[in-house]
Amino acid sequence: MKATLLMGSNQLIRYALSKPAEDHFTEYLQLIESYMTTELQDIASVYDVTVDSAPYYSLRKIEVVLEFAHPNSIRFVESLDVPMRTLGPQSRRHRELVRGESVRVKQDSLSISAELSSGCDLIVYAKTNERIRFEVRLNRDAIGAKLRKGQDDASRTARNHDDRRQMIATLREGATEKIQSALAILDRQHIPPASDVTALRLCAEVKRILQDEELAHTGLETLRMRGSLASAWQSRMKGAAEMLSSAKVLMRVESRSEVFVPTDRYVRAVAELRLIGAVQPVPPVPPLAPIQDTVRSCGGIVRRRNLLPSGLN
Repeated sequence: MKATLLMGSNQLIRYALSKPAEDHFTEYLQLIESYMTTELQDIASVYDVTVDSAPYYSLRKIEVVLEFAHPNSIRFVESLDVPMRTLGPQSRRHRELVRGESVRVKQDSLSISAELSSGCDLIVYAKTNERIRFEVRLNRDAIGAKLRKGQDDASRTARNHDDRRQMIATLREGATEKIQSALAILDRQHIPPASDVTALRLCAEVKRILQDEELAHTGLETLRMRGSLASAWQSRMKGAAEMLSSAKVLMRVESRSEVFVPTDRYVRAVAELRLIGAVQPVPPVPPLAPIQDTVRSCGGIVRRRNLLPSGLN
C-alpha cells in the first residue's frame, strides 16, 4: 500500500482529505475484490463450477509518503546528504531520475536513505524539480514489530476489512511519528540552536572527557562526517558515545537508540567542524613509485621485461 499526495483540482483534493488514507484504501480494495469476484464467477460458470471467496489479508510492505513543493528541490535534497546520516546507523544514496516541471527535462538528483530502525527506512529525493518526497518504508518484519507493540497476539494478517483497516491505521500513525521525529532532527542540523560553544571548545571538551587523544580524534572526525556516533557494543567508540552522553555533549536520537547526536548546546559546534573540514585543502596525489625490472624465466630462458603501470602493459 502506498499513501501519497494527490495533485489535481480543488474538488479532488477535498475528496482526498475527506477521510483517512485507510478508508480510501478500503474502498479501493473492495472495488478490486468486487471486480475479481465477478470475473472469476463468470469464468467458473463457463466450466459449471462455483467459486467461494475466503478473505485473507497479509501486509508485507507499506510506504507512507510526505510530499511538498520547493523552488529548488534538487539542491535541497543534496543539502541533506550529511544531515540524513544522523538519523540511523546506516545510510545509502544513489542517483534518482527527476522529472522537470517547468523546463520539461529529465535530470539526476540524490536519493538518500537512512535506516531509522530494523526494517524501517526513511528515503528523501526530488520527485520533480519542484517537489520533494519523504518516504517511510516498512518491510514485513517492521510491520510485525509495530503491530505487536503492546499486543502479544497481533500479527500481519487479517480476515476482514475492519481488522485490516485498523492495522493500516496503526502503521500510518507510527510512520507519521517517524517522519515528524526525523524532520525535527534535520531541522536542528539546518538551523542549529543558538549556542556559544565553538568547534575548538568542543574539541577540547571531547578530549578532556575521553582522556584518549586517538579516540577523541576518531570521534570528532565521525561527528564531522556524519553528525552522529553509532557503533557496535564491543567498539571503543560505543563507550566513548556513552561517556559523552553522560557529560551532556551527546544524546540518543530516541530512547534505546544506538545513534547518538549532539545536544542542542553542541549542534552548532558540530556544524562548524563540518565547515572546517570543507575548507581544508585536498592532499596531492602521491607520484607513482618507480617500477623495478623483473626477471622472468620461460622454458629455461631468462628474460628481462619492464613492467608499465596498470593498463599500459
